[in-house]
Amino acid sequence: MVKLMHNSTAVLHTRPSVLLFVADDQPPNALGIYGGANVTPNIDRIGKSGAIFANAFCTTSLCSPSRASILTGLYAHNHNIRYLANDSTTYDQEQLPSFAADFERAGYATAFYGKYHLHGRFGSKLWTPPRGFSNFGIYRNAGKYFGTTLYTQHSFDNGLKAPTKEHETATLATAASTFIRQVPKNRSLLLVVQFLSAHHPHFYPQTAQVVDAPHEPDLLPIENGIPSGMAITKLNCNYAACNIGNKRSLQKQCGLVKDLASRLMSDIRTVSTMIDDAVGIILGEMTEREDSPIVVYTSDQGVFTGQHGWKDKRLAMEESTRIPLLISAPNWFQGGGVHLKDTVKTVDIAPTLLSLADIAPERPFDGLSVTRIDKSWDQRLYYRFWSENDASRPSHWSMRTPRHKVVFYDGMWPECNGSSKGCVELFHVHEGSAETENVAKKFPHVAVSHLLEAAVLAKSLGDNVVTLSQDQWLSVVG
Repeated sequence: MVKLMHNSTAVLHTRPSVLLFVADDQPPNALGIYGGANVTPNIDRIGKSGAIFANAFCTTSLCSPSRASILTGLYAHNHNIRYLANDSTTYDQEQLPSFAADFERAGYATAFYGKYHLHGRFGSKLWTPPRGFSNFGIYRNAGKYFGTTLYTQHSFDNGLKAPTKEHETATLATAASTFIRQVPKNRSLLLVVQFLSAHHPHFYPQTAQVVDAPHEPDLLPIENGIPSGMAITKLNCNYAACNIGNKRSLQKQCGLVKDLASRLMSDIRTVSTMIDDAVGIILGEMTEREDSPIVVYTSDQGVFTGQHGWKDKRLAMEESTRIPLLISAPNWFQGGGVHLKDTVKTVDIAPTLLSLADIAPERPFDGLSVTRIDKSWDQRLYYRFWSENDASRPSHWSMRTPRHKVVFYDGMWPECNGSSKGCVELFHVHEGSAETENVAKKFPHVAVSHLLEAAVLAKSLGDNVVTLSQDQWLSVVG
């Protein structure tokens, strides 16, 4: 049982309650509303009653930095969580409180349950509660799919262990529902639920109905592309559906690479049904207290499911950076089912939630509320990834426009052929096109124009990237 921590600054229920659901490594097409298998009715209902964002992206495709961007509204170079959280990269909560602090200041009852992944190593001085949440149950590191432990405001040292066979989505549904029931109905609440699902290894109960749906990604390497990415053939027996009850290699059991890709997508969609069940339980609990809460559903990042022959994420490619984003809010897009094609980012989520709740933030954000979308909205995406000495996922930065994407890779990596200058990719990304060919050498002046623009954009956002002249960039492009 999760006990509620009461806040003495409680105010009467004058603002809508807010629910934010964050999945893990979930591509949009895992959801029915984005054209996937029709197995996520509860999640789909959020978009059907509000807005569906067709071009939502993360700004760093890695769990800790992306989750920090969601909570702070800041790019990773500004909140300074650039790698997976550990003792040396712990979230500086005193200097950068999450948007929850603004909700708490406004009198909301606040709660966070699930995968936080922004704390220091367990038992160290940096093992600290999530700031801005009076009520919480966080995982140690990423958590576990079964029998996970919630470290709460009442049991932060020892935690509360879930039943051994209970799936993490059920654990979070129970914790969140308990919190909702304990908050007085005349008080607004903020509830953030961040799942481990649908991150690999995609474990789900053997009783779950496996979702098989068509999935035929282009498995060919990018023509003239930089040799990088984590090969899908490196999938192993940690992945669930191919190896339940045995220790055999997934590749041997599933056969060809195309079968690996189909099985991987099947696993993700199956685990997504578990998320959907949890979302349905939590939303059902909310109907007992409030008619029209603000509800947002998203993922921290996307994931490769065989495209270009890859698994995992991290790279600036579409599959790695695209995320689902559904928003339902009172008096906003009444009638629902509104499809928006504007480019929105994880850094826009925090300011959006505060704007929809009519709460003024105490500090500026890098992102903007999507309620401000108009003809002047910046449709560019700035992306940055810092590698941890992994040549398959090198450091790089990128700018995506509605028509092109330019990517610049650090020159110290083998895929740049030992060049200290680095290397460049340019892709057409307008509607209907896929990133199958690097056209930087075909259109060097287009690539250079975008690199110059990207450097200016990075500087305007407070990032420090290499700045070269036009001729120097042309030399890098080759």
